[in-house]
Amino acid sequence: MLLRYVKFLSDKYSKSNIRDCVITVPGFFGYKERLAIHQSAEIAGLTVLGIINENLGAAIQYGLEKKFNKTENIIFYNMGSSYTQASLVTYKTTEEINKATNKTFDYNTITVKKFITIR
Repeated sequence: MLLRYVKFLSDKYSKSNIRDCVITVPGFFGYKERLAIHQSAEIAGLTVLGIINENLGAAIQYGLEKKFNKTENIIFYNMGSSYTQASLVTYKTTEEINKATNKTFDYNTITVKKFITIR
């Protein structure tokens, strides 16, 4: 019901029909919990493109539009009421040349080096 309501709100405020989603879950969710979330999303009329843990979602958002001059290591720390998570993430911006257009473009590489959950 919650995902159906989220879809309703998304459709209403974006003025379009939302079909695809990426869902974040706590890092300690196992296969069965992730499967239940996936099935719930399908019942709500959503196509799940991916299920990722919360810290990875924060890491992607952080590095989405930044340009890193060198390799940078960042720690994402999430202290909840029942668990604590920490992720060590490495960012690197790489520049490549498109051979067809001879233009350069940048892309970021995000690597999760270590992820721990303490309950």
